Amino acid sequence: MDVVVAGSHGLIGTALVAELGRRGHTVRRLVRSDPAGPGEIRWDPDGGLLDARALTGADAVVNLAGAGVGDHRLTESYRRTVLQSRTRTTSLLSTTLAGMSDGPRVLLQGSAIGAYGERGATVLDESSPRGQDTFFDEKAIRRAAVQARIPTITTLAAARAAAEGISALQRGTLNVYALQELHAGR
Repeated sequence: MDVVVAGSHGLIGTALVAELGRRGHTVRRLVRSDPAGPGEIRWDPDGGLLDARALTGADAVVNLAGAGVGDHRLTESYRRTVLQSRTRTTSLLSTTLAGMSDGPRVLLQGSAIGAYGERGATVLDESSPRGQDTFFDEKAIRRAAVQARIPTITTLAAARAAAEGISALQRGTLNVYALQELHAGR
């Protein structure tokens, strides 16, 4: 697959780019500075600039871009900075992809929303209650994607299922079943 990654120099993005490369995928990085090589594409989310032609031929875009949440105090001002950085990148990517007839068909959006607050060594999952001191931008990010008619996935299980479905579709082995068929006899 040909995958475009925004936020490729962050903690998760760096690991993702390495893993995609290890698995033999082509990776192109969206960068805010001047491109250092052929695998980099210049964009400016704050200025609303992204050349859609640079995304032609890609199978998917992964958006991990945005201001970091682990290296600053989460003051009200910085919370606004983080939220704006996430919604601007999502909005620009969503709008650009929605306007392309031959562009990537998948946008995978990741965001460290900090919905659970500080819990120390406690193991958390999607069923854990939200924390008292949360940083919650998920609604704004989903809203920007939905307004641009980009499907959104909000759980890891759904993301895995979507990725498996896309892979099966590309291989030509996609089978569709009614839920009743899958759970018959239970």
